[in-house]
Amino acid sequence: MDLLQKIPKHIAVLIGELDISYRDAANIVVWCLFAGIPHVTLYDAEGALKENVARLYKEISKSQAEHFGRDSRCKVVLHAKGQELPERSGRRNGYKQHINVHLASSEDGRPHLASIARTFCQAVERGEMRPHDITPHLIQRELGDVPDPELLLRCGYVHSLLGYPPWQIRLTEIITLPTHHNLRLSEFLEALVKYNTREQRFGK
Repeated sequence: MDLLQKIPKHIAVLIGELDISYRDAANIVVWCLFAGIPHVTLYDAEGALKENVARLYKEISKSQAEHFGRDSRCKVVLHAKGQELPERSGRRNGYKQHINVHLASSEDGRPHLASIARTFCQAVERGEMRPHDITPHLIQRELGDVPDPELLLRCGYVHSLLGYPPWQIRLTEIITLPTHHNLRLSEFLEALVKYNTREQRFGK
C-alpha cells in the first residue's frame, strides 16, 4: 500500500451479474478495510444484497477472521436505507480500524430522488416549508451524507451503470472487471494502481 500515492476514501462496486457471490463481495469489503478505505458501496440493481444482509454479514465476518484473525481490531458497519443492520466489530490493544459498507440498489437512485422531491413539494403545499428552504445542502442531507466514490469497480460485461445514482459519479474513475467471482487480491490491487495512474479531470 505504501506504493500507492492516493487511496480513495470511497470505492463503489457495481455488481452487474445476477449470480452474486457473497464470499467474493465480502472479500472486497475486507480488502478495502486493509487498504484503509473508510467507505465502500456494494451495488446490485435488483437489491439482492439488501435482502440478504445476514448472509453478507456472515461472509464478511468469516473473511475478516481469515485475513485479520479472530482477535480482530477492525469494525465493519453496514448501512442500507430503512434498515437497522448489524455491525461486526473487534478491538485489539485499544486500536480500531473502521469501514462503512453501504448497500444500494436501483431504488436508491432516481426513484429515491423523486421520492424526496415529492416529500418537499407536499411540505410546501402544507405550508411547512417555503420553496427557498429547499437548498442543495438540504437535498444532499436527505440523500445521505456520504462522500461521492472516487473509484467505481464495474463487475461483469455490462455497458451501463444499471441505475447507479448518476449525481454521485460525475468525477468518478470507472474500471471494468470481467467478474467479481473468484476475484483475487492482486486484481483488486491492480485496480487501485490503475486508479493511481489516471489523471482526474474534474469535469474538463
